[in-house]
Amino acid sequence: MNLFVFWKNENGEDELVTPPLDGTILPGITRNSILTLTREMKEFKVSERVFKIQEVIKAVEEGRLYEVFGSGTAALVSPVCQFTYNENVFPVPIEEDAGAGKLTQKVL
Repeated sequence: MNLFVFWKNENGEDELVTPPLDGTILPGITRNSILTLTREMKEFKVSERVFKIQEVIKAVEEGRLYEVFGSGTAALVSPVCQFTYNENVFPVPIEEDAGAGKLTQKVL
């Protein structure tokens, strides 16, 4: 499974970020398709780069996290509504009636 984070990065840019293919993330058609489709949208920056959970937590705390979703062959595109780190639960925004954020719905 791959993880995608959609946020306003610390430079103030809307960005969809996913970890690079460095041996810990498996390459796949679903991941590649999402990267291709979102880059073609030309609505925000799309990055494959290393980022840390502390950056995601900071984005939650500062109100810069838009949404998070996972993708994979069996999972397709799966919204994340919260995550836990060091026994703390961090909410991820979703549209309650749809059960996912707007980008997640669009990609799906």
